[in-house]
Amino acid sequence: VQGEQAGGAHKGPPGAEPTGGPSVAPQLYSYPGLDPLPMFDSDDLSEDQVFLLVVPGNDGAPATVFVWAGGSQPIQAHESLHEIGTQFAQSQGMLGANVEVQHTGSEQDAFWDGFPNG
Repeated sequence: VQGEQAGGAHKGPPGAEPTGGPSVAPQLYSYPGLDPLPMFDSDDLSEDQVFLLVVPGNDGAPATVFVWAGGSQPIQAHESLHEIGTQFAQSQGMLGANVEVQHTGSEQDAFWDGFPNG
């Protein structure tokens, strides 16, 4: 298949498929180590950390990278958090990904929808 990587494997985390890629489950990463949490729910969010939630796009739409900042962690500036999400998306090959910053207590419904286990 033209444009497919050797071996057919896609580099990057789940949800990092290029537009038009298969739909996969959301994935949560802790920052700064960017370690994926294999089984996660909203209880995994810790007030003293930053997390990145990758929600795959539907019907060929790009993924959304939600950058969530706990209320007691030191990085609170919207611009800094957005840059963390942008750099992560670029490093994972998520071209055109939307980056949304979320803060404790003011999360969008779309953010919570990315937690299929509650």
